[in-house]
Amino acid sequence: MLLWLEELNIAYNDDEGIEKLFNKFCEDHKGDNIEHTLVITMEGEVYHCIGSSGAVDIAVLGPKLQGAKVIHNHPDDGNIYGDCFSLADFSAFFKYKIKRLEVISGLGHYSIEYNGLPLPEGQLLKLYNEAYYAVLDKVWKSGSTIEYMQRDIATWLGKNIKGLIFDEVKVKNEL
Repeated sequence: MLLWLEELNIAYNDDEGIEKLFNKFCEDHKGDNIEHTLVITMEGEVYHCIGSSGAVDIAVLGPKLQGAKVIHNHPDDGNIYGDCFSLADFSAFFKYKIKRLEVISGLGHYSIEYNGLPLPEGQLLKLYNEAYYAVLDKVWKSGSTIEYMQRDIATWLGKNIKGLIFDEVKVKNEL
């Protein structure tokens, strides 16, 4: 389901206003059992997308996603926290050339941005799989366990894809 929140249009470069809107989103949807996504287009349009079967399909926004600033939650099932960025998240991020993608879950609040050359989808899948196996290899060699696979993959990708910035978002009142 897609809702256009016309009354909430915001200036694309209003970083403080967007941060407040994203923080409110986090308060409203952290721990939800269904996925929600908030999209701010370069034109300042604000869309709230709600997942119908757990995941949200933002593809309905098509070209409006290019350069957009997006936040979404990963639902918790009550026993396990939602993790970090999934392969689907990374694929959409690169496919639609999203400016900034954030995720909130029981694990935390994370963001990715990319300032590099375009990555073909096949290359992204190859890199994601390489990160997946690098994380498994590290665990295998150390004998430790994997606590949050997607976070470890995102950390590896942030270190190994030139121009990809993966970061934990610190909310001002958390500092």
